[in-house]
Amino acid sequence: MAAATVSDAMYVLMPGRKHYVPKIDVRPLKGKGVAVSAQEDMPMGHFILAEAPIFTLPIVRGQLIILGALMQCEPEYQTKFYEFFNCWDETEEITKELGIFTTNAIPCGGDITSGSLPDKEGIFFFCSRINHSCKPNVHVQWVDWVHQIELRATRDIAYKDELCRSYIDLLQSRRRRQQQLMEKYWFKCRCEACSLTGAELDASDNRRRTVRDTLDRHFGGKCKDAHEGLREIQHALDCIDKEGLPMYEAVLYFFGFHLCAASGDCDSAIQWAIKAREAYVRMSGYALDELLERLANDPLCYPDANTMPKKTLTGPDSPLWRRGLEEASQDT
Repeated sequence: MAAATVSDAMYVLMPGRKHYVPKIDVRPLKGKGVAVSAQEDMPMGHFILAEAPIFTLPIVRGQLIILGALMQCEPEYQTKFYEFFNCWDETEEITKELGIFTTNAIPCGGDITSGSLPDKEGIFFFCSRINHSCKPNVHVQWVDWVHQIELRATRDIAYKDELCRSYIDLLQSRRRRQQQLMEKYWFKCRCEACSLTGAELDASDNRRRTVRDTLDRHFGGKCKDAHEGLREIQHALDCIDKEGLPMYEAVLYFFGFHLCAASGDCDSAIQWAIKAREAYVRMSGYALDELLERLANDPLCYPDANTMPKKTLTGPDSPLWRRGLEEASQDT
């Protein structure tokens, strides 16, 4: 398939649904279906595309539901559906249509930071063709109010680099990631993160576990020790940087804002809120931009402001954190 460009490619995925496709190239790739690559340099945070699903289905689905959804598609996209790669052998339980959908479906909703699951998945003409990496260079974000996904670069991408997204929860050990990928997609990942061995692999597994543990400890305002909580957050942010997983930054910066605002330290809270806003916009767009800007301008409007013992804390860029991070890095 020839490369699609902004100037000459406008696709109709469903009646009345149109979107422009930026410069990407989709080509057959032996053993992997196709590969999607960049046809221009893309800096970190670059908005690559927004795409509506061909159709979505609930998590619990069967053959009749899939056939019904296909019948509502335009004939062009019924044909394109059967061109998608299928990693499943046909059986009485797994039909061709169910295998194709399961292989290529992308979650529409849920939250990678909390681990909450979506109630539906969708198949997308472009994004469903993007291959997996446990250190992805693009991040997929479902935007519910416009019923589409948005794709952004998680790091600088060079011309002709393959675009890779994540199919699974990345904050797991390599063993568990490999197990999940084999169970659902029938392949062994050989990405940069999965190719580590020995001490480097142990350090990577520990860093990812640290990020997950920190997220779990801070969701719902469960952390009540502001000083210790900020130390944990800074250590987790350092782990994210080393693992190349910036899609988890925004929520950690927000947790830092929460602790500072709850402790009555407005100056530090403002610094954390600014970082949260920047990180969120970089990976997920502007859906929460107005809210995060309001918190950065007035931390006292936050409902949990001044709900913990008053303390003077520090912002995310304070040099006081460096020593603690150096000590913590010896363990990860």
